[in-house]
Amino acid sequence: MKCPYCAHLGDKVVDSRESKEGEVIRRRRECLGCGKRFTSYERIDEIPYMVIKKNGSRERFDRQKLIAGLLKACESVPSVQRRSKPSLIASNRRSRSGRNAKSAQRKSAHR
Repeated sequence: MKCPYCAHLGDKVVDSRESKEGEVIRRRRECLGCGKRFTSYERIDEIPYMVIKKNGSRERFDRQKLIAGLLKACESVPSVQRRSKPSLIASNRRSRSGRNAKSAQRKSAHR
């Protein structure tokens, strides 16, 4: 990592700590060139889920849109099934690998 004081590329990590939520790692570093210390923060870049529409276009997965569609489709289904459908779909989606899903495949997989 480049030192913010002298632009030297060599450093050593002195201390590492996770945030309370566990989403960020705070690292104290010491420059091997000038000896000054600085802090860096690391976090994972999330890759968004994408839905491939029938026309081939892609749009970002929207959980609220999915739930609204399921509730609309379940209007004629008894209330016992209506409560379990959204959680079933969400848990199944989390267990599948990959970040892209065709909307037609998604519909047929859960009928």
